[in-house]
Amino acid sequence: MAIHKVLVLNGMTSVTDKDLSGVPISFLNSTGGVVGTNDYLVAAQSTPNMTVQVATGRAWLPNGQGTMTYGTYLDSSTNVTIANNTSGQPRIDYIVLYVNLSASPTPTGDNIPQLADVQGTPGAVPQPPTNTQITTAIGAGNPYLILAQIGQSPTWIPSGVGSINNSMISSLRSFAFFTTGQVMPIPQYEEFTDQSSSPSNPASGKTRLFTVGSNLFMRQPAGPMIQIGNSSLVSNGNSGSTPTVDWTQGISQAYTLNANNIVFNFTNAIPGGKYLLFLTQDASGSRNVASNGWPNVKWAYGVAPTLSTTAGKIDIIGLVWNNIIDQYHGFYQIGY
Repeated sequence: MAIHKVLVLNGMTSVTDKDLSGVPISFLNSTGGVVGTNDYLVAAQSTPNMTVQVATGRAWLPNGQGTMTYGTYLDSSTNVTIANNTSGQPRIDYIVLYVNLSASPTPTGDNIPQLADVQGTPGAVPQPPTNTQITTAIGAGNPYLILAQIGQSPTWIPSGVGSINNSMISSLRSFAFFTTGQVMPIPQYEEFTDQSSSPSNPASGKTRLFTVGSNLFMRQPAGPMIQIGNSSLVSNGNSGSTPTVDWTQGISQAYTLNANNIVFNFTNAIPGGKYLLFLTQDASGSRNVASNGWPNVKWAYGVAPTLSTTAGKIDIIGLVWNNIIDQYHGFYQIGY
């Protein structure tokens, strides 16, 4: 199965992307295009039929505003089916490469770049597809490149045609030119979608990262989990008497203590994970944690914290998960 990858650049400075075989980028011309002479070249099948073959390659597709550029990579040739012509008149089609911005990406992102056959208007002198016809077929707002025209004088796509041959195909590819002297920013983030189940293993020598919680990452093949915390402190409101602290929601979490003899329940720590609890006394003050309220926490010298008694005071509890002994190492600062 052909893998169609996409790299999204919010403008470009000097970049080398390994997925695109180390193509160096300084700045892309505003019209975009394919990278190499044979990239995304469209040809008839060796035994002609109603499909055409699109060759492997790389291409750059700017959006219409000039603020975003999408780099695509096709790793094996792919067939595109030409729609039957039953109009009674000859027709012209375009083979179009486009980026489907409305699709929810698969783990590999191979469903975002797409290839399409877009039909023009049949007639005694057929008309090629207009921009409106293209955007109607592929979705408004999706960046696209026209790769080839199917049907040219005098060999159009005749009504009732049974196969497409090379005499009907002309390349309309533009080529991406790389220049220097203009600097545009690169986004400083990656976007992931939580997976309901682990994706399949990638090819040998590659690693696939995926998320299983808002801040919990895993990798395939199986390996240590990686956890990143929220950039802000997660506020959980009132604690109640038995708060459950789910570390996938953030490595720093806050509670207002509004009960006595509180018993915490900690979940989803990762080996070596470092966590902070911010505990604020409510308006009554003197809220406390039960003697058994710190499950699996090992305190220095065996001394658990004695929390503040003054209303509004904040105590900070630090925890490090030691999976070797199945316990947290605890430390604290009291009375902020």
